[in-house]
Amino acid sequence: MNFKVISLTAIVFFIITNLYSFETENSEANRSKTKQIFNKIVKAIGNVDSIRNVQTKGKTWQPIEQGSMTFETNVTAIFPDKFKVKFLDQEFIISENKGWRKYPKGYFENLPSSLIPEIMGNLKRNLINLLKFQNEYEIIFLKEKEVDGKSYDILQVNNDEIQFKLIIDKETNLPFQMIYESDEYEKPISIYRMIKEYKDFNGIKFPIHTISYDESGNKISEIKISEVKFNVEIDEDEF
Repeated sequence: MNFKVISLTAIVFFIITNLYSFETENSEANRSKTKQIFNKIVKAIGNVDSIRNVQTKGKTWQPIEQGSMTFETNVTAIFPDKFKVKFLDQEFIISENKGWRKYPKGYFENLPSSLIPEIMGNLKRNLINLLKFQNEYEIIFLKEKEVDGKSYDILQVNNDEIQFKLIIDKETNLPFQMIYESDEYEKPISIYRMIKEYKDFNGIKFPIHTISYDESGNKISEIKISEVKFNVEIDEDEF
């Protein structure tokens, strides 16, 4: 079963709204509200406690200078802090705070330390990581918004390495959008990642279609996942 949770009006709203200007309130009432919302998210996604790793296969679309390109992407994530991604003829491996590029002939090259936080941020924003290790994050309810007849809760999520905003569809209790800063481009920009579709894999709702926009509303990436496997046999010596 697929769960489609996107609205064009909502895309426009969240892109033009400066969510980073919201003030946080960490009162007892706010903490109680946050816990209620987060518990609903856990129930909606499913019990991820037993998930040690996930492997995904899919296709990624990105704009390039001459137009755009689509390529296959294979990702392995070992929670909480190991990550491998393969695309085209490139393979990148992250283990805690170290990273390597593996070349087709089998030799390795250390990644610049400046790249590692950006890549690791993707793993730290992974919903399974967030649910499994929620005590390592500070999660604060900011406010509720109604857009195009739908209601959304807005959460601020922080830990020692990253911070982002999580927009929750109150009808499904599933995350609808993430908003975060990226240093991947020529200058730091805000990324608006829309979760367009979920699919149920062994009782876990996993996002299989995401589209990311910059703060001007330009589409900068689209990922469609075709295969998801949990708790696969992995040679951790590669990490």
